[in-house]
Amino acid sequence: MPYVLLDRREPAPIRRSLLARIHSCPRALATQVGWFITEAWGVAAPHWVEQSQEPASMRADVTATGRAGSAATLASRLAGLGRLRFEVLVLATDERMGERFSATPTLGLHRSIIDGAGEVLIPEAPLRGLRESRSMDLAEQIAHLLGEEWECELEPYRAVEHLDRMIAGSRGA
Repeated sequence: MPYVLLDRREPAPIRRSLLARIHSCPRALATQVGWFITEAWGVAAPHWVEQSQEPASMRADVTATGRAGSAATLASRLAGLGRLRFEVLVLATDERMGERFSATPTLGLHRSIIDGAGEVLIPEAPLRGLRESRSMDLAEQIAHLLGEEWECELEPYRAVEHLDRMIAGSRGA
């Protein structure tokens, strides 16, 4: 009888597209944030630019390819600093949903599951929990699950970044 050899190696981890968007970081923490990003994702420290929305703050975007779990690790470490506004994303693919971790100094960290268009998807268990919760009205609870408070606080920072990209693009034209 012939022997069959089984491959007992661990499967290669699934690699995902990752994005860290640091909307505001106190200048004094920029080096430490860069270390966290380098350690979690194995990429170079970010290129920082002034954040005009908040004096003495910097902002940066970093993209990488890595394990999806590395985004949660990075988001947790950044949130632990307590003074940052940021989003860390695992981009969705045709086969897998994505994740968005949003954080602000006043609200803390929020995790959302997102689809390929960036729309927030709410899993069944939290929706079922809404029926049993008596702490807020239904609209407030849904808004919380969607992360609307985080969206409202981060939107002015996104707008500044969008405007800066538009200005930079028009200079290059």
